[in-house]
Amino acid sequence: MKQAVLASNYKTGLHSTSSNICGESTADRQTHFGLTFPFTATSLDLVLKGSFDDSTHPWWGIRNLKIYANYGTTDDGTVVVSELAKEKSFGNENWSTSTKGSLVKCGDNQVFGGPPSTGAGATFSRAVSGLGSHSFVTIKLKTFWIDTMDINDSVIFYLDDKIIHEQGKN
Repeated sequence: MKQAVLASNYKTGLHSTSSNICGESTADRQTHFGLTFPFTATSLDLVLKGSFDDSTHPWWGIRNLKIYANYGTTDDGTVVVSELAKEKSFGNENWSTSTKGSLVKCGDNQVFGGPPSTGAGATFSRAVSGLGSHSFVTIKLKTFWIDTMDINDSVIFYLDDKIIHEQGKN
């Protein structure tokens, strides 16, 4: 795993995880987590990049993205982005991708990503502006791991070209 480039008051929380959510015999998995870290700029560039040993599998996807601008690690903050969720239009038009950026079904969930668009090296990018005054940013989302993951497989989260998190099998 790569080391995150963050201040000491960075925190992450793994909220839940479940297995075989896509209804297949493979070890599909969903993880819901949040990242809170110091950040004061009024805009940000979020990039997610797949890092896998095998270019044919696994695949990954995301949904229920929320980005908050807040004044502390315990402040709920102001929601500045809420997308890729059931209650909203599920379009991915605000994202740039290195692939066609497909929308797929994984069990009962619509997922941005998945086969065949998110194998090794695939990237999703999202620019956000108008964050307003804040001292921290929180990113919450669900990740979906479709097919078998190896110990070295992960999705790396970058914020303004700095690694902020690497979500892997462990």
